[in-house]
Amino acid sequence: MNWGKGIGLAYIGFIAFMIMMVYKSAQQELNLVTKDYYEKDLTFEDQRVKRVNTSAFEKEVAINHLPENETVTFQFPGEDNKAQGTILFFRPSDNKQDKTIQISANAQNEMTVSTRELVSGHWRILVDWSDGERDYFTESVLVL
Repeated sequence: MNWGKGIGLAYIGFIAFMIMMVYKSAQQELNLVTKDYYEKDLTFEDQRVKRVNTSAFEKEVAINHLPENETVTFQFPGEDNKAQGTILFFRPSDNKQDKTIQISANAQNEMTVSTRELVSGHWRILVDWSDGERDYFTESVLVL
């Protein structure tokens, strides 16, 4: 074999490798944090204000995972059940498994959510809530 054939085979091998890499990358599923990424970015200041309100609050939302009961309990600050808003169970690896729940606290300002439907793994819990006067935001990590 001479130099010309060796160089030609190297180019053909490189081109075949690049075509294979482009094909593989096109098959990869893309999971963005959210589909409306740019719209969420516009509300970043509101999110920052909610976080500041939460840090100024003397008591944050207590999030307790009870594996034996397969539940997560949310204890909202305050005496009465004024908590309103949403709880998002966010799955970073697969956005199709995200679950949003409306807050419906009981008389003790507490809410329990079952984790039986959630796949085991890494979850982020995003609690966006209001007490009727101010808006708050709490984020936590849950590993099932």
